[in-house]
Amino acid sequence: MIRDLKKLQSEKYDLIIVGGGIYGAAICWEAVSRGLKVALLEKSDFGSETSANSLKIIHGGFRYLQYFDLSRLRESSGELRNLMRIAPHLVHPMPVLVPIYEHGWRGIEAFSLGIKLFNILPSSADQLDDPQKILPPARIMSKEACIERLPSIRLKGLNGGALFFDGQVYNSERLVLSFIFSAWEKGADPANYAQVIGFVEDDQKIRGVKVKDVFDGDEFEVISKVVLLACGPWTEDVLGLIRRKEDVHNSGYIKAVNLVTRKLFPQNTIAFLGKNKFQNGQPLPHQKENYLFVSSWRDYSLIGTFYHHADRDPNEIKVRTNEVESFLNEFNKVYPSGKLSLSDVFFSHTGLLPDFDYKRGDHSVIPSNRSRIVDYHKDGYEGLLSVEGVKYTTARTVAEKTIDLVFRRLGYPQNPSRTALTPLYGGEIRDYDNYVNGAIKKYSEVLGENQIERLIQNFGSKYPEIMDRFQVTSSTSGDRAQQMLEAQIHYAIEHEMAMTLGDIILRRTDIGSAGYPGDDWVRFSAQVMARDLGWSQARIGTEIERVKDVYRRKQELISEHGTI
Repeated sequence: MIRDLKKLQSEKYDLIIVGGGIYGAAICWEAVSRGLKVALLEKSDFGSETSANSLKIIHGGFRYLQYFDLSRLRESSGELRNLMRIAPHLVHPMPVLVPIYEHGWRGIEAFSLGIKLFNILPSSADQLDDPQKILPPARIMSKEACIERLPSIRLKGLNGGALFFDGQVYNSERLVLSFIFSAWEKGADPANYAQVIGFVEDDQKIRGVKVKDVFDGDEFEVISKVVLLACGPWTEDVLGLIRRKEDVHNSGYIKAVNLVTRKLFPQNTIAFLGKNKFQNGQPLPHQKENYLFVSSWRDYSLIGTFYHHADRDPNEIKVRTNEVESFLNEFNKVYPSGKLSLSDVFFSHTGLLPDFDYKRGDHSVIPSNRSRIVDYHKDGYEGLLSVEGVKYTTARTVAEKTIDLVFRRLGYPQNPSRTALTPLYGGEIRDYDNYVNGAIKKYSEVLGENQIERLIQNFGSKYPEIMDRFQVTSSTSGDRAQQMLEAQIHYAIEHEMAMTLGDIILRRTDIGSAGYPGDDWVRFSAQVMARDLGWSQARIGTEIERVKDVYRRKQELISEHGTI
C-alpha cells in the first residue's frame, strides 16, 4: 500500500471519504468493491483517533433482548458472523458470563425467557463452516457452575448466571487496516496524514476537497462527484470549512473510556450489572443499570465502558485521575474481590461517541446507540454526505447502506454488496485452528507457539511474509523478539503506509496498545525506522518524544508503571 499524493491530484473520483477510522475504512472497502473509484483521506493515521478506543468486542446482540429490539439483535448477530467470516484471524467467539443476583424481570426468570427467544431467532442459529467460529447456544448456568468458573465471585444472593457469546477483536487497529488494505488492493487510493483544509465548490455543488500534506505542508485539490465525511467528532469542524459560522452547530459528544488493567480472570469474560443512567444508549425508566465488561485480552483485562462529559476540543481529550478513581470505586462495588486501584491501571483507550440527546439539558451521560447518515443536499450542498457511527459491530452494514445512498446520488445502477462474504486482507483462512496448528508445526523450531499464534492473530494469511523477513533478520545475532519486531516494522513501512514511530508502536504492531512498552523498545523501533526511511538523529528524537506525548495525553496514570 503506497501513499501516492500525486495520483490523488491527477485522478477524478466518484467518491472521496474524509476520515480513516473504522467507518471510513469500511465504507472505502464497500465502495471500491462495488465498482466506484474512491479516495480516502485521513488527517493523522488510519484508526488513530476515535477508533483507537475499543473494548475489543463485537456485539452478538443478546443484550438487545431487554428492550425487545429484535431488529438490532438480528443485525448485531449477523454482523458478528460476517466479521468472523471475512476476518477470521481478528474476530473470535467470546463467551460472556453474567452473574445473576435477582429475580423477576431483571433476574434469573427474565434471563431464562430471553435465552429461549434468542436461541430460536434465525440470525442466532446461523453458523459458519469454520469449527472455531461455531457459537454454542446461550444458556442458563447454575449457581454451582458459576462458582466453579469464578471462585472469587460474590456469593450473597447469587442465583446463577447467563452465558452467551459475543466476539472479541484481538487487534481492532489491524481490523481498520484490513478494510483499507483490501480497498487499496481493489483500486482505492488511501492516504494518511492528508488533512482536508477546504472544499472545491461550483455553484453550491461540491466538486472535491482541498488537502494539505501534513509532513511538508504542500496543498493540492482532489476532485470527485461526492464527498463523504466520516470524521466522527471532527465532522462539524470540517463542515465549518464550508458553512457560515452561524450555521455550524456543534453536536454533543461523550467521552468513552476503557481501562487496561492487571488480569482479573484467566480466560473468562464477565459482564457485571452496574449502576448508571443508561444502558446501550437506552434510558431505563425502571432500573438504571449498565453492563460492566471484564474481558481477558492477552496478558491483561479490558474493563469498560465508562462515560463522562467530553471536553469541547476533540484534539484534547484525556482521561483524568478522578474519573478513573470513580469508575474503579463503582467496579469494586460489583466485584469486591477485584480490589482494583490506580496502581493496577496500565493504560486507557479513550474516544468520543455521539450523545443520545445532547439538548436535553440535564447532567446525564447517554451515548447514542444508532448510526446516522446525513445528506446535505437540502442545506444547499449538493454532493456532500456524512456518516456518524457508534460501534465496530455495525461498521460494515452501515457502510453498505451508505454506499446504497451514494449510488443513488451518483445516478449509477447499483451493484450488489459482497463485503459480507469477501475475506479482508489477511482473512483467507477457512479453518482457523488447523491453520494455526500448521504454522506451529512449520515454525516451531524458530518460534514458540504463542508467538506464532500472536503473529497470525495480527496478520492472518499474510503472516508468511513476516516470517520471510524474520528469517532474514534472525540470520544475524540478536534477540528473537527484537528480530520479529524488526521484521514487522520493515513490512509495515513497505506495505502498510507506516509513516511515523507512533504508527508502528500503536497500530501496525501490538507492542504499545496495552501501555507504554518501555524506552528500550521505543528506541529500538525508532532506529529500525530510521534505517529504512533515512531519519536523522534529530528526527529520531522528535519521533520518540511524540510517542511519549501520546501516552502522556492518553493516560496520566502511566507514570505509575514507568518513566516517560
